[in-house]
Amino acid sequence: MVNRKDWSNSSSNYQNGNFANITSNEGGNAIETDVENKCYENVQNIRTNDIKIEDLFYFVLQRTSKSYLYEEEYKQATRNITKAKDVAMQAENKSKNRYKGMVPYDDNRVKLHVWDADRETDYINASFIDGFNRCQAYVAAQGPMENTLNDFWRMIWQLKTMKIVMLTNLTEGSGRKCMQYWPDEESVDFGKINVQLIQTDQFSDFTIRTMKVKTNDCLDEGDSRVIKQFHFTAWPDKSVPRYSSSMVHFRHKIYTTKEEGNFSGPLVVHCSAGVGRTGTFIEIDFLVKQAQAQGTVNVTSCLEILRNQRILMIQTLDQFIFVHEVLVEALTCTTSAVSARDFQAEYRKLLTRDPKQKKTLLYTDEITYAIAKETGNRDNNIYCNILPACVVENGNSSFNFYLNIPFFFWKTKITMIEAYKENDAFIITQTPLENTNVDFWRMVYQYDVSSIVMLNTLSQMKDNERYWPQKGNVFKCPPYEIQLESEESFGCCEVSKLILIYKEEQRMVRLSRAHYWTQDECVPKSPLHLLKHVELLQGWQTESGGSNPVVVHCMNGADRSGLFCVIAAVLERTKIEQDVAIEQIVRQLRHRRSQIIPDLEQFRFCHETLLAYLNQNDTYANF
Repeated sequence: MVNRKDWSNSSSNYQNGNFANITSNEGGNAIETDVENKCYENVQNIRTNDIKIEDLFYFVLQRTSKSYLYEEEYKQATRNITKAKDVAMQAENKSKNRYKGMVPYDDNRVKLHVWDADRETDYINASFIDGFNRCQAYVAAQGPMENTLNDFWRMIWQLKTMKIVMLTNLTEGSGRKCMQYWPDEESVDFGKINVQLIQTDQFSDFTIRTMKVKTNDCLDEGDSRVIKQFHFTAWPDKSVPRYSSSMVHFRHKIYTTKEEGNFSGPLVVHCSAGVGRTGTFIEIDFLVKQAQAQGTVNVTSCLEILRNQRILMIQTLDQFIFVHEVLVEALTCTTSAVSARDFQAEYRKLLTRDPKQKKTLLYTDEITYAIAKETGNRDNNIYCNILPACVVENGNSSFNFYLNIPFFFWKTKITMIEAYKENDAFIITQTPLENTNVDFWRMVYQYDVSSIVMLNTLSQMKDNERYWPQKGNVFKCPPYEIQLESEESFGCCEVSKLILIYKEEQRMVRLSRAHYWTQDECVPKSPLHLLKHVELLQGWQTESGGSNPVVVHCMNGADRSGLFCVIAAVLERTKIEQDVAIEQIVRQLRHRRSQIIPDLEQFRFCHETLLAYLNQNDTYANF
């Protein structure tokens, strides 16, 4: 049983302090006693059949093989609830609801202040939702419609909300899911609210927009507010994101982004209807906070509480299962980043020997547990065990696929790999064979690639497998022709500027061949040359526009290519966030190709490379 005095003790785990200091509003008034009591009852209810964090992994593992257990729990939590929704169904409000029946209950709907009685009502399709230790911690809202844009911003201003979580794209498939409620460039008025876009930060699975918001009657610039919108862009409607680590990272970003100003309004969360994806995110956030405070979670009881406050919260069984997967990732895996300043000390700890297991902590880290089991066989430079996580035809998957070109049907193993800010920054693949050279160049042409990174040695390739011309020659693989424009040595790599010709079109492609990685080495002798190679590549990408993927290949398309991409992604994050998150990035990239970082030696090399980067020119002083 949780009692009220315990909440203040756990307030350090949360952004908004203890219960006694809560001043969350509905219609601008202080929380009434009955609302406070209801929030307290909600926290009491979630104590039934809690799962200890140390048991969570095995709890979820059991249900992975016995999916009917998930189904039973979901049905238990989603029984019909009959509560009044009269206000939402009034004639003047029906047009403000995107989907019939997906409307707020009367008892906890958000009531807007009416600024213009002739044009406005107090209705918006949004519900207050209690958090673990805070009443009305969230607002679950429908995505704005054309006729509710002004209402949405009235709500944001009235509730003093500083952060908005958006979980839908504006359009999905052929349907409009949400109206754009922020400007692209110039400031825009939404009724009496003026919104100006200040900054946009793009990441692989989400975008952060910073907006300055004020009312049109504000005379003092100090009366404006800076509001952050966190827009998750990789969540299909009525489905779930591809991997849980992206959601863990997204949530971490929300809570580590500082608010500007002294306001502490509720977190506004919306998708399209404000129920499925919105409910999933709120439950994840609720339960992570519960776990931090109490060491337990209860997904089913939490869902019952959410459903009592808004209809259809967590709309599908897949979303219910996804909550469990994210909780495992967030609560049982080492996902937290280390500040760049502290990385050297933390790495020393990982190299400390565990007296019981007589191994270093780095070895016993869970990341080594998931090493690919198959060793595979090599036949004519084809590694049969190195396959993308899933393979489909016609390019329907956004990362692992066969390519299907009109009049040609051919197959090549390729995997799209993300960097920190670009979703499909790299294409990793095996070194082409003589009979796949045309496939390789077709891929380069189709994806408008301007940079190729070769990580195997020439001695590992047969003479007839070379896919670029030597000096004075032209390499032909119809319908493509490749010419050599120039060659230059950078110490770490040899760079050939190539001209790719298809029909009347010509494109420049840089091929950089690594000189720092011998045939028999699992990792390079020193990280410095690899660091230089990555930095050169980043410069070339910036020069060419930086939006198209880089092709990275090695003999099997996994071990060397994967290590290169992991280090590039970790470096990019470190420069932006001033932290180091090697394990988190390895885990996320392994969802796309499981053989990435296949052994402890490569995992350790990732750490050594980041340490070398931070030690260069006293980089620590910049953090």
